[in-house]
Amino acid sequence: MTEDQIKHMVSRFLTWRLPEGFNPDGGISFEKTFNEHTAFPRKHEPVGTNLFDATQATAMVRHMVDGLPAETPNSAEMPCYQCHKKVSALKIASVILSAAGIVTKIIAIGHSRPLAVPKDWHKRYAGTDDDKGYFVLYDGGYASWSPSKEFEDGYTLIE
Repeated sequence: MTEDQIKHMVSRFLTWRLPEGFNPDGGISFEKTFNEHTAFPRKHEPVGTNLFDATQATAMVRHMVDGLPAETPNSAEMPCYQCHKKVSALKIASVILSAAGIVTKIIAIGHSRPLAVPKDWHKRYAGTDDDKGYFVLYDGGYASWSPSKEFEDGYTLIE
């Protein structure tokens, strides 16, 4: 989140017209109407808050956005590509974990012996009990992981 976005959120918060049913808590009293016994009755229409100044509101907004999950790109906002690469791949039957719980080897469907995976491959692996997915090796040696459906929808066996 950028500084401009935080400033915008603070400004919007401090200038927001509170809803009709606004009820302060913590022992704060609030008279919604005043001058009701005169020819000029009025209604308070508070905005933002008088509990925080801008610096405190900024700290609150920073607290709110700290750890905010990253936005997932919307495919409609991204250029569209069609795959034309040839890759080598193995459908994973099971994985072998190290003592630390990191995938170090896979057993592929149709293979009986474990196959070692590259050192950082476990960071890309997101298999589940229902779908172990595919170990994918690209030209140049880059190894990745793909869910079964996405891989099978995008690639056709040629060898």
